[in-house]
Amino acid sequence: MEDKELFNDSFIGRVISFSDPDSEWVLVKKLREFNDQSDPGMFLRWPDKPGGAYGTFLCQDASSKDKKIMRILMQVPYAGSEIAIHAERARQARDQRPTAGQEMLHAYTNLTELGSDFTPRVSERKDGQTSRYRPRSRWTDLYLFLEKLPGKQLGPWFWDLEREERDRVREAFESAWTRCCRAGFRPYGWLTRLFWDGDTNRIDLYNFVEAAKSIPIMSGWTMNGSFGGWWFRPGRIDAF
Repeated sequence: MEDKELFNDSFIGRVISFSDPDSEWVLVKKLREFNDQSDPGMFLRWPDKPGGAYGTFLCQDASSKDKKIMRILMQVPYAGSEIAIHAERARQARDQRPTAGQEMLHAYTNLTELGSDFTPRVSERKDGQTSRYRPRSRWTDLYLFLEKLPGKQLGPWFWDLEREERDRVREAFESAWTRCCRAGFRPYGWLTRLFWDGDTNRIDLYNFVEAAKSIPIMSGWTMNGSFGGWWFRPGRIDAF
């Protein structure tokens, strides 16, 4: 249900406070959102598996005007019950994080601890106020504070680059992807889930909402469907 908006305009302008160090950050722009909200049938079949919504925002320091990225994870009720009475929404609340959200948190924190230079690093996290969707749950919203990536989000403009730079993107991607898998994580996504900084030849992977545990990488560079369904082979990384 990626096309459904669960992070509405009420989030813009919201102030999120952190205590270590003390700072206040204002959400200024929603960049994207994703959700794995259950439908009524899924909830009946797996009542203990909560659905989640994952929003990515550009935020700004209230005093210095520095900008960073914030990912917000909140538990949501099954589709159609968002405006149900308080008791019904409370009945659906669970104390564990949605699976995709837990995988995202695990990937980001572990890669940060490993000193990753191919993913945004977590600078701080906060368990915040209970979402309006989940009254009476002991599980609170999670705010994940990430460094703002250098460079530019990849997209169709990739094809406007000179062949030499496109090859540098491919080489950087191969290196980042391989190291990420060796670290134990295999992110899913598409070309637009990558950031490229041509000045430093750095590429960043940042779609860890649906990260899967990786399998040991065989010798050589051969992957089928590893990132957005592309094929990669040694010496011929021309799928994008």
